Amino acid sequence: MFKSNVACLLDYRSYETVAEGFGGRGFLLDRDSDDAAIKETLHRAQEVSREEKKPVLINCLIGKTDFRDGSISV
Repeated sequence: MFKSNVACLLDYRSYETVAEGFGGRGFLLDRDSDDAAIKETLHRAQEVSREEKKPVLINCLIGKTDFRDGSISV
């Protein structure tokens, strides 16, 4: 529609690493993660949150889609 990336075109970032830099724990899931890996990651994140009393972040890489084409995000 506008033919430009108005607010922000996001590049890949290792948000799971950023979380650890702030004292939390980070986990990574990507498109190759199967159901078992997803369940294990969710279980591990809950376990860390409860037992280590740390915030957790799960970085889910889902790939690029045209879902938001024409939308402005800020």
